[in-house]
Amino acid sequence: MQEAVKVMRAQGRGHIVNVGSLAGRRGFSPLGGYSATKFALVGLTEALRTELVGERIHVSLVLPGSSTRRWRLRYSTTRPPATSGPTRSRCRPRG
Repeated sequence: MQEAVKVMRAQGRGHIVNVGSLAGRRGFSPLGGYSATKFALVGLTEALRTELVGERIHVSLVLPGSSTRRWRLRYSTTRPPATSGPTRSRCRPRG
């Protein structure tokens, strides 16, 4: 990102988009190592955003949730919600 910021400063504008995971906001067992790397990306992105205040370089962070129900069922420590059939294919964060 440091090199990208140099280029964007030279051109006077830019936009950095980091893609993390909801695991960067809430740890999931047994994925502690994965969650830790995503927490680091969240922190790095937030720090960079504050460093670039006042410049025409924008910093965004995308935190998609689980992309498949199968993954959620495999690693979830809570019971999955009841479904009425195949229409409920996307998981939603519980909380």
